[in-house]
Formats: sequence, C-alpha cells, structure tokens
Amino acid sequence: MENKPTKSERARLAGTYFDEGYSCAQSIILGLADFTKLDQNTATNIAGAFGGGMGEAKSVCGVATGALMTLGLYEGRQYENLMHKNANIRLLADEFLKRFEAAQHTIDCPMIIQHAKKQGVRPHSACKCAVETGVAIVEDLLED
Repeated sequence: MENKPTKSERARLAGTYFDEGYSCAQSIILGLADFTKLDQNTATNIAGAFGGGMGEAKSVCGVATGALMTLGLYEGRQYENLMHKNANIRLLADEFLKRFEAAQHTIDCPMIIQHAKKQGVRPHSACKCAVETGVAIVEDLLED
C-alpha cells in the first residue's frame, strides 16, 4: 500500500521546496507530486517558467499556474473523452481561482507582494503562505 502524504504534509513539503529556492509554481507541483505522478526533474522543468508571475510578465501568480497544471494533470487522467476532460478541468480551475483569489485578494503576483508589503510582511513569507494556501485548495478540490 502506497504511503499517501497528509494535507499538512503536502503543504509543509511545498513550503520547504519554496524555502530551498524552487519557484512558487514548482513548489506547488512538487508538493502535490502524489497527484501529478511527475518525477521531480519533469515537474521542475514544466513549471520552471511560471514562477514569479510567469517570468518577466509579472502577471498571474505562479501558485495559480502551478495549481492549474496540477489540476489538469490529475483530472486529465480521469476521463477518456476530451470534451468531458476539458470541461471538468475548467470547472476545477475556475473553482481554484475563485478560492485562491478570495484567500489572497488577487491572483496577480505583483499585487500579492504589494499587499504583503503594505501589511509589513516580507514577500518571501507572503509567497510561501500563498504556496501553502494553494496546496490546501487543490487538496480540497481533488479529495472532495
């Protein structure tokens, strides 16, 4: 029987990856590896360009993009029919974005950092919190 990590273990693992220098997007995918079934190198490479608001674009938070990749990888294996697969992935994506925005007040990377600075919170701490929040939301969506 496979040892499945608990919710708190996944969030802690993702936070540790983030502390080790992995981007927010990479940390999400790595922390949720039991859902994605990706090895560490593949996960790191896939998510590499999405951290920090999709590189220099400084746009959508890497937590959101990493979570959406995770949802697609997991949910995509559940359906053979492309229409059903895409419809279900979009429903999960929409729900993730709604919950993440409610928790972070935005899905925009620079705005998350700006909000943190106004609250006197260091950007690294705010991003790590966002990573852990993102993991928890994905877990809730996939374990329902």
